[in-house]
Amino acid sequence: MLKKIIAPIAFAALSTVAFADTKLGLMYVPSTEIDVPGAEIDGDGYGIYGRYDLNPNLAFTAEYTSVNYDDQSGSNADPDVDFEQIRVAIGASRPLVGSMLKTVLEAEVVNFDLDDESEAGAGLHAGLAYQPLTALTLHGRVGYLWVDDIEGPEFKVGVDYKFAPQFSVFVDYRGSRFSDDSSGNSFDLDVDDVRLGVAAHF
Repeated sequence: MLKKIIAPIAFAALSTVAFADTKLGLMYVPSTEIDVPGAEIDGDGYGIYGRYDLNPNLAFTAEYTSVNYDDQSGSNADPDVDFEQIRVAIGASRPLVGSMLKTVLEAEVVNFDLDDESEAGAGLHAGLAYQPLTALTLHGRVGYLWVDDIEGPEFKVGVDYKFAPQFSVFVDYRGSRFSDDSSGNSFDLDVDDVRLGVAAHF
């Protein structure tokens, strides 16, 4: 239900005229791995993402990804696991005086749908962005997610390059390290994604 509510609102908002810089893009996930006790399953997927700058230091972002895990390492098993994510966030940034660095703080709501079992949650993240060139931004962040009974740290590093006034590309890596202690027995779930994307700026 949360996914049906959030998605239209998020991407409708992202399609409006921005105060500073609005971008909408497509994403390809060439490598994704989910690691649970006793199994490592690989896959790939796709997504859509966008950003709406409310002002130079405050931005609204949203993304949707859908991946399919169908290759279990070291096994003849034929898995078929679908995992969809929706993330909607508000982020604030602050330039550091006398440098090309800026700090970034972000709060998000998330919806995870694993084989049609949907759970909602939230996350908090902090990081740095470094812009050595006007068209090039390097960024990294660490955070923590709570999604129903699972929770854990998450980290992401990436690079964005604006190769033309209205177009940019990016590549990033995101790792999530979840655990579930609700049953009294710890259950670990690791997710690792490599993502590529291209966006149009308005």
